[in-house]
Amino acid sequence: MNPLQNDPSPDPEPLWTRLLATDRPDWFARLLMSLVTAAVFGGAAMLGLAVFDSVMPPRTVSYTDPSGRLVSYAMRRVDEEHIALALAIAGTVWCLTLPWIWRGYRRFRTGLTAVFQVTAIWVCAIPLCIFVDRAAANEEIWIAAIILFAGGGTFLVVARGYARYRAGRSVLTPEGVVNVSCPRCGYSLVGLSESRCPECGARFTLDELIREQRFAGARLQPPRRTAEDNPDGDFLRAAR
Repeated sequence: MNPLQNDPSPDPEPLWTRLLATDRPDWFARLLMSLVTAAVFGGAAMLGLAVFDSVMPPRTVSYTDPSGRLVSYAMRRVDEEHIALALAIAGTVWCLTLPWIWRGYRRFRTGLTAVFQVTAIWVCAIPLCIFVDRAAANEEIWIAAIILFAGGGTFLVVARGYARYRAGRSVLTPEGVVNVSCPRCGYSLVGLSESRCPECGARFTLDELIREQRFAGARLQPPRRTAEDNPDGDFLRAAR
């Protein structure tokens, strides 16, 4: 009889525990929670509109047909403007929860910040376009202006995030302390005598730890060309 058969396997760590563990950021758990919260907030907004539409009495719309007869009919209370407003509120609340969900995940903070900002721009722009389409007289001009502003804001956010990513981090913090942290969980490694993170347990060689810090100026240098690499005289012509 195999003794391992009587040894029950440990229970997997709950997803909520993995999310709350700021010392061990789990990107999959945070991505899943981001999608779940988006669905929850959107569903709650639509459910609230459905309850509002079922409780409130329908509004009566009347008009005169070509024969001069007055025609009246009942119309539901919730229309496209209410749906756009509810989705905009739900999207805003969702964007406010994203920094909390992704807190402590510092490895891709610059990219994540850009993604959140772009999401917030279009969460506000799309419902605004829907509202303008229903309310404004020259809706094409207003919608084009909103899309251009949103597109320009998206370009600026992406360009700023890319520039920050390419620039790298400073070696020293504003307090004058060496800016070294764990590449996996972001825990500060200042003052340690070994390249092992005490929080997540990750081990790094010294060259790996330095490379993963992405310090400013840490760029690959092109190899120097020598005469041996250019036996036909290309080296001398390139030097001129």
